[in-house]
Amino acid sequence: MGYSFRIHIEVSGHTRLNIDEPQHELTSDGAVPRVVLTTESERSIVTAETLFLIGGSYQSRDKAEDEAARWRVALQGSFAKLQVGADFGDRVPREPDQMPAHQLMSANTGARAVAGHHGTIVFEDDPFPRFNTLQAGAVRPVPPDQLATALKGALAAPRTTPMPNDEAAYVLFSASFFESNPEARIILLTSAIEAFHGNQRSGPITRTLENFVATKLPNGQYGGMSSGDFFIYCYNVRGDIVHGQASRLDRAGVTLAADHLERMVADLLSEPFPAG
Repeated sequence: MGYSFRIHIEVSGHTRLNIDEPQHELTSDGAVPRVVLTTESERSIVTAETLFLIGGSYQSRDKAEDEAARWRVALQGSFAKLQVGADFGDRVPREPDQMPAHQLMSANTGARAVAGHHGTIVFEDDPFPRFNTLQAGAVRPVPPDQLATALKGALAAPRTTPMPNDEAAYVLFSASFFESNPEARIILLTSAIEAFHGNQRSGPITRTLENFVATKLPNGQYGGMSSGDFFIYCYNVRGDIVHGQASRLDRAGVTLAADHLERMVADLLSEPFPAG
């Protein structure tokens, strides 16, 4: 019985590996085990944002896991040197192979189906499995009457000239919608609050921002907390993220916090505008 590894990598849209073929050998010709960089659906690597590093076959699971870790670190270092941004799925939730969708795929195709989650997978490679990725995305529709009401209130508000910090806060707030990673969203959204506050410091920055948020949103409740307490919670989460302590955070909790923080920043940015 042999074992292989598969690392699912998402490459930033700002950079591409200039490789025209859909599969690129990274080990020397004829080497065993072999490691290849490949794409889905025969797309060339230069056009793909989703890549897979596949290596095998190894005699034991431990050896496959060790080699996966070695190649992953080497590829991350190489990408950093070449200024290629990539997400290796460090904090993505894992799908169990026993999920009904994977079992159904196995029954329908006659091939063993393995959860093809983002990140590293080590698996038995005889027979080589099919990878099944379950993707769920939510789109929140905004009805036209809600847009009309919001515009009515905004147009009725006293006209003011936007300050640079207001515009910077909106840019950061908007950028968070283009991020699927909840930790990146937390960083962008807390930074939006910092930008919105500007440079009016009257003490330690955390306490200053807490007071700022609490004053702007005195009746706000987010994640079951007052606006000030919730800001402190999110700022502490951000601290864990940027100081390398993200592994101790609960992924689902960070996602939920990012969702509530998004609403809080939206309330801050729209606070000058009365309801229509």
